[in-house]
Amino acid sequence: MRAFEQAADPGEIEELDLTLLFDPEVGEGIMKYAELMLAQESYSRGGDFRVQKSTEI
Repeated sequence: MRAFEQAADPGEIEELDLTLLFDPEVGEGIMKYAELMLAQESYSRGGDFRVQKSTEI
């Protein structure tokens, strides 16, 4: 297995707004995601994960 690292475009980097972590909906989403990842842990020992900020609200 080989590692693949893609350089980030400096124009795409944004500072994380930590105040969003105090939003109850965001916290609920994080908890649901954590539960899903724990339930699928045996199937996802190795893989690629990409995160994309949604423009929908």
